This record gives sequence, C-alpha cells and structure tokens, in this order.
Amino acid sequence: VAIILGYYPNWGIFLFLPLAVIISALTAVGAGLYLSALNVRYRDVRYILPFFIQILLFLTPIIYPLAIVSERNKFIMALNPMSSVIESIRFTLTPDYPFSIGLFLISILSSIIIFIIGLRYFNKTQSFFADII
Repeated sequence: VAIILGYYPNWGIFLFLPLAVIISALTAVGAGLYLSALNVRYRDVRYILPFFIQILLFLTPIIYPLAIVSERNKFIMALNPMSSVIESIRFTLTPDYPFSIGLFLISILSSIIIFIIGLRYFNKTQSFFADII
C-alpha cells in the first residue's frame, strides 16, 4: 500500500523490519504469558486489561512522532518496546526522519526483559493452574 501511495522504503527496511517483527513478537509473547498466568490467579485481570491497553495506546507514539517528545521523556518512552517498532517503521518510510539507535537498543533490552519476566512468572505458576481452574 505504501508503494502504491508513493512512499518508497529506504535501505533500513531490510534491517529494521525484521528487528521490529522480532521485538513485537518477544513483547507480545512475554506480556501474554505474564497476563495469562496472572488472569488464572486473579480473575479480575480480564476486566482491567482493556483499560491497560488503552493507556498503552497513548504511551506509544502512534498518533504523534517521538520527535516532539522532550529528550528526558524519550528515554522513558523507549522503555516501551513498541515505540521503537513504530519509530523504525517511520524511519524506513519517511525520508530524513530522525532515528536514535540508542533508544532502539533500550527498547530491544526492554523487550527481552518483558519476555524473560513473562516466561519466568508463567513457568513458576503453571503448576498451580489445574488446582485453580
């Protein structure tokens, strides 16, 4: 669709698109494992989750670019792994878009941490699933 509209990707699509997919998958699997184990133990998680997702929508630079955020807050925004995913796609589709590799590395590290925490919590609590359900 982007090529039809006249947006031709630059060289970064070969590097950043696979990394963006990997970051998204790690974050989704980690958060999914953690929240599913938490939902088994506490049934009210399913009611809180839509509000949590709505808050994350505004904390992820989807509607606005990360360039308008102050330098101090960019570091905080980089802790959300999806912010670097969105920014890397903007970088590949927009010519002369500013991109910070440091913030991208922070998001990669944050994604790995989310995955490890989700996997550890799920493995720790899975033996109790049959008793609780």
